[in-house]
Amino acid sequence: MPQDYTLICLNSGSDQNTSWFTEVQHIFVKTITLNELVPILHARGVRGAIIKMDIEGSESFALESGSQIFDLFDIPVVQMEWLKVRSFPDRVKFLIDFFTKRNYVPKTFQCQPLDIKNIQVWPNDLCWTEGNISCC
Repeated sequence: MPQDYTLICLNSGSDQNTSWFTEVQHIFVKTITLNELVPILHARGVRGAIIKMDIEGSESFALESGSQIFDLFDIPVVQMEWLKVRSFPDRVKFLIDFFTKRNYVPKTFQCQPLDIKNIQVWPNDLCWTEGNISCC
């Protein structure tokens, strides 16, 4: 079910000696989960997709409600930013578990496999590819 959220845009104070913020506008946005995309994609005849996720470290939250997309559609490659995720061990664990359970392999953009036991050296951007895909 779509959710209504209020997006509050803030504008910093113009006085250099203050650090206050003023509210400038309210914008209502409708959101849906990845799983809620399933009927929309089915209605349009979509059978597969390549996903690029750049949601500033919140990729794990999106995927928590995204298993149906991966179970029902052919998703050979998922490109994502890793820079912010790496700071949150619980999110890292969730993402690694989510993808490895589905036989995805983490790779660099140069198609080099990444060692799951050595995530500290992973690049800031990477892709997860299905095991049978040789490159991203």
